Amino acid sequence: MSDPLPSPASADIAPGRTHRISLLATGIAGFDEILGGGLPAGSLYLIQGPAGSGKTTPASQVAFMQARAGRQVMLLVVDDEVDITDTYAMLLELHGYRVSTASHGAEALVKMQQDWPDLLISDCMMPVMNGLELCAAVRALPGGANLPVILCSGAPERHDLSQSSHNLFLRKPVFFERLLEEIQRLLPSHA
Repeated sequence: MSDPLPSPASADIAPGRTHRISLLATGIAGFDEILGGGLPAGSLYLIQGPAGSGKTTPASQVAFMQARAGRQVMLLVVDDEVDITDTYAMLLELHGYRVSTASHGAEALVKMQQDWPDLLISDCMMPVMNGLELCAAVRALPGGANLPVILCSGAPERHDLSQSSHNLFLRKPVFFERLLEEIQRLLPSHA
């Protein structure tokens, strides 16, 4: 038998705390209806389903999401291969993230001026501005020192990664489940 769903009005559901909520069915459709739409803003929710399974299904593997009055976590994916940015964007959006994409570092910096991301994922080898140069430029921006940065490359031997201030390096090809785990690990708890 699964644990009963907490009532949104319950004293256990409070702003500023992280809560684990098990869904009664797979998927996240009807999430607001299940909880009555009364989630307090400012809390994080780890969505897991189906209830009692102990497993997270792809449709409900939303990771950390703000309550509906809060804002969605935003990721910036930078790669000159459009197949990679499109695939990552689609999969990350299915997992509850808002995603912006850029094809090189200079374009990423312009997008960051419009909408600051919660986490940056970048390829290393790109035209105009590569991932290492992008990481250095981001670190020089106000607030850039605290932005989690994941760099990826299929040829790490071509880069001097020792001089970069990235948080994590992943060798391509990057399996999506691994990328998702690392995103969840690196995201600040307030995102």
